[in-house]
Amino acid sequence: EMKLDGVVGLHIWPDLPLGKIAVRGGPVMAAVDRFTVKIRGKGGHGAIPQKSVDPIPLASEVVLALQRIVSREIDPLKPAVLTVGRIEGGTAFNVIPDVVELEGTVRTFDPEVRSLLARRMEEIIKGITTGSRASYSLEYEFGIPAVRNDEKLAAWMQGILKRSLGEDAIVTDLPPSMGGEDFALFQEKAPGVYLFLGTHSEENPPYPIHHAKYSLDERVLPIGVRVFTEIAAEFLG
Repeated sequence: EMKLDGVVGLHIWPDLPLGKIAVRGGPVMAAVDRFTVKIRGKGGHGAIPQKSVDPIPLASEVVLALQRIVSREIDPLKPAVLTVGRIEGGTAFNVIPDVVELEGTVRTFDPEVRSLLARRMEEIIKGITTGSRASYSLEYEFGIPAVRNDEKLAAWMQGILKRSLGEDAIVTDLPPSMGGEDFALFQEKAPGVYLFLGTHSEENPPYPIHHAKYSLDERVLPIGVRVFTEIAAEFLG
């Protein structure tokens, strides 16, 4: 088995000016979980709701109740995000469906907060559905962990890059992102640092990554190559 002394990754970042490099120790990107909820009621005619168990208002209630976990049950100094990104149910304007499906993501840094969110989601969904004569299923997938940069290695890389690119090119206080990155899996095998390379310029408005209008300013590519080569040379030297 190969022994790794360290790993380094680099991500383009439109929130940083063109060519700036962000490097810091500690948590930089969140753990990523995924969930799917199915709320099962009893379908029927929209004009006769008393003969049905309507899963649509129950799904609406679930979405709102889940948001209160973050706002009222988690320490505000411990970041957490719970987003329902997809709701699907119904096939006609005058028909109450049997099932509504919700799908979303949970983002956290703290393992205890991560566990709390998963547990409370189950309890809340169960309470809302069973109290209204409906049923549910919850599939909760614990995904990749948080990206946590090694403090000692990050400080070492800061020194290398300041000497190579100049003091002004290095950013050491970029706030952590609730986005996720599977670089965290490499960090389970060896100390690692995940860097961010700024791409914002006047020619390219700061659309977020994954936005349809995001456009990479390719002038940053040689800078990224230089970052990797400088770090590799120091590692191997």
